[in-house]
Parts: sequence; C-alpha cells; structure tokens
Amino acid sequence: MQMIRDGNLNYKTIFDQASTVSHGVQVNSDNPMQQIQTTYIVFISLCVRAAIEGGLSPDTAYALGDCYIQSIIDCRTVSEAMAIGHTMYEDFIQRVHKYKCSQNVSQTIQSCCDYIQMHIEDELPLQNLAKYFGYTDYYFSRKFKKEMGVSYNEYLKAERIRHSQTLLKTTTLSLQEISAQLHFCSRTYFTDAFKSITGISPADYRQKYKRN
Repeated sequence: MQMIRDGNLNYKTIFDQASTVSHGVQVNSDNPMQQIQTTYIVFISLCVRAAIEGGLSPDTAYALGDCYIQSIIDCRTVSEAMAIGHTMYEDFIQRVHKYKCSQNVSQTIQSCCDYIQMHIEDELPLQNLAKYFGYTDYYFSRKFKKEMGVSYNEYLKAERIRHSQTLLKTTTLSLQEISAQLHFCSRTYFTDAFKSITGISPADYRQKYKRN
C-alpha cells in the first residue's frame, strides 16, 4: 500500500513477493474462485484508500475501484482475476505517480485530467470541456498545453491508448470493439496510434501480457 501512496514505480518486485507473504483473505469456501474474488475485492478497496492518501482525487479513485471490482465479479477464471489484480495495482501506482509529478498543474487542469480519466470511453471534444470549466476553446487549449506540455488532443489520445492497454489485458474484446469503444475512427488508426505510443502493436501487446 505504501508503494501506491508514494506512486513508486519500482513496485514489480514487491508485488511479486506479496503472494509469498499471504494467500489472501480467508473464506470458508471450497470454491477457489470465491476465495480469489473476495481477496481481490478487499485488495482493491485497500488500493483505493491508499491512492486517495497518495493524492488521487476520491472521485477518480472510487470510480476506478468500482470498475475493477465489477471486473473481478465478472471474471470466470483464477488467472483472469490475477491479471485484473495486477493491472489494477499498476494503474493506481501510475496514476498517483502522475499526480505527484504534476504538482505545478492548476486545479482546473488537474480536474480536467481527472474528468478525462473518469469518462475516457465518452466523446470528449475540447469544446465541451472548455465550456464545462468556464473557458473559451482558444484559452482552454492554450492553458492545457502550457501546463501539460502536450495539446489536449495528444493527451486524450495517450490516455485512451493507456486505457486500451487495460482492456487488452483484462477483457476479450476484439481490437475493432476496443477501437470503437474508445472513439478511434478506425481499427487501423487505433493500431497505428497504439504502436506509435507503446512501440508495439495491440495484438502483440495482448499476446505479451496474456496470462494462461
């Protein structure tokens, strides 16, 4: 939990060692799926609390937690639950790390970034967010780029690619379905954007992180 509070990216070794320390929450059941689902639901709840203590906004943390808990409830195999758990842990650490690295960002732009993360599968035209935060399109666009170092559209694309990584690791959605769900104009454009940001194609990424 302290790794999450600190946004410490050197978490992989610690996380891998965790399974040797505890087998999770003890449940009076012979059903291994019930055991691991209960364990991960408790684990997610603890991660949500740690992320908030690390600076992540409660709205974002609770919304993420709810999504991951639902994914755990819906999963059908132990390996699938473990993949979701790993992704969830990495997601919270990376979000807290990102927050701590953006301490000089204004509350308005930070709230905008939180809004994007919570509504990443929605249509998010710049004009709508500018109006939502009380700015003209021109001023909001310049303010966002000045504080974040990238344009609004570049940031949105990167966040959608990051979310697609989670979907590739934790769902069986096709590339076409993920592309449409994240509002890329075509599967080809999604693939090109994914590769330009991650250095690997979405199909290869899914295969690389697939858990048997």
